[in-house]
Amino acid sequence: MSIFIVNDYADAFPRNKIEKSYANAKHLREFADQLQRNDNTQLSSNTISFPIRRLVLLLAGSFNPVTIGHLRMPEIARDYYRLHSIQLLEVIISPVNEFYNKTSLTPATHRIEMLRAAIYNDNKWLSVDTWEAEQPFWTPVNLVLDHHYKIIKQKYGEDTELRLLTGSDLVQEMLNPTKWSPKVANYIMTTYGITCITRLSDTEVNRDDSIIEYITKEMPNQWKQHVEFIVDTMTNDISSTKVRAQIAEGYSVKYIVPDAVIAIIYYYGLYNSTAPISLVT
Repeated sequence: MSIFIVNDYADAFPRNKIEKSYANAKHLREFADQLQRNDNTQLSSNTISFPIRRLVLLLAGSFNPVTIGHLRMPEIARDYYRLHSIQLLEVIISPVNEFYNKTSLTPATHRIEMLRAAIYNDNKWLSVDTWEAEQPFWTPVNLVLDHHYKIIKQKYGEDTELRLLTGSDLVQEMLNPTKWSPKVANYIMTTYGITCITRLSDTEVNRDDSIIEYITKEMPNQWKQHVEFIVDTMTNDISSTKVRAQIAEGYSVKYIVPDAVIAIIYYYGLYNSTAPISLVT
């Protein structure tokens, strides 16, 4: 088990569409992306110059809709693994099936379209996979992991790992036998492992210890070597539930949801979006 704390930095080059009048902005953005991309051959001189592990992450969820909070998770994980000389080859984003027992779940076709629009500029290392969403029944995450495990072995080689990328809320649920089958939870943890991103607000709980200490104390010993905790020190209380409520009430969700996603929401009238929504012109 490892713990890593990320201090975020201002993104001087936002990922939204750059106005044509700024002639050199595109070149600056490309330069910034090159500096920050996950290329282990270009690590700084004080780090190991070759990867010690090769890794693919699976980010599963409803993404109803996808938010900046969701998109930050792969970016935070990429920082962590880059600084530890671990080659993060790909993050697979897998939206849940429509048969998932969750109220107000938007059809998968719309959620997939929103996800693809959200990662359009980062599709070299982020991918939206539709296999789970296309199944004729709800597919638990352990089977989704099994499916992708076979594919990444063929695509990247036998030495490639697959891990589940998630937040601390899901890890806590896995400890609860009334919410998760202990057998399934143990299988996921010991077969694949978890990269768990905790938010700054997650440490502000009504307990004597932090959420990481609480989870570590409660989890079986055989799990501890399979969990990597990454603490994101940026306060982030964004959730899809809150975004849906904001949209339904006619409030702007700009800078919380990517502009391309806002356009799709408004175009299809999703989440009762009858009021005008601010878009980039």
